[in-house]
Amino acid sequence: MRLADIVKLNDEELPKIMSLNKVSHKDELSSAEWLIRTYALKLVSITRGGRGSLRVRATESGEHPGFRVRVADTVHTTRCPRPVISGQDIRIQQDT
Repeated sequence: MRLADIVKLNDEELPKIMSLNKVSHKDELSSAEWLIRTYALKLVSITRGGRGSLRVRATESGEHPGFRVRVADTVHTTRCPRPVISGQDIRIQQDT
């Protein structure tokens, strides 16, 4: 993570990453904020499966509830990007 600017984790990986850092995982937002401060990240995106996603930057955060869809193929779902990283996020990354 020390070499990254943007990190994407899912809601199962986040508590494990916090545990590896010997920090308690209280909730997704505070853990993401800790990762941003500790690793000087620009953006942390957390996917929550059917519960949408959370996007956190140093000065703001936002949630997306996700979209209700009929599941047809769960085998290949890990190969498609789920979090929405907007053009604004990329511009902020380029400006800093």
